[in-house]
Amino acid sequence: MDDQIESQTESDPAQASVDLELDANVEEVWAALTTAEGLAPWFGEGSTLEAEPGGALRFPDPVTGRPRRGVVEQVDAERELSFTWWLEDDPTLVTDVTITVQPVGPNTLIRVAESVRPAAVPGEVMAWSWRSAVLSVSAQPAHQLALSA
Repeated sequence: MDDQIESQTESDPAQASVDLELDANVEEVWAALTTAEGLAPWFGEGSTLEAEPGGALRFPDPVTGRPRRGVVEQVDAERELSFTWWLEDDPTLVTDVTITVQPVGPNTLIRVAESVRPAAVPGEVMAWSWRSAVLSVSAQPAHQLALSA
């Protein structure tokens, strides 16, 4: 595996990226990014990601273990996955993540780029939370949506 790490450059200290060449094909890497079974070794058990625009995600933070929530912004199957995420207990620090994968012979090059939003608007975060909640509720059978008095 060949890896190159760039982070907090002088030109833009709010961005970081990591390039890794993995000894796996694109299909295997994509499954590792978009399935619960694949996410568990990267982010821990219970990690979830709905790999479609507007889909919800929930991971433990890879550094602190604190829960993160987010929304999938873009999916180009087996090529690119973009999402926005934030710490569940501090939704003011919002970052955008784009993960790209591309074949390199029998291996796969994966690039993870993350940028911090300089001034996250709490209302914007709440809108994403509500969008996720509404999408979750809309997937439930009607008999489970009844409200009790």
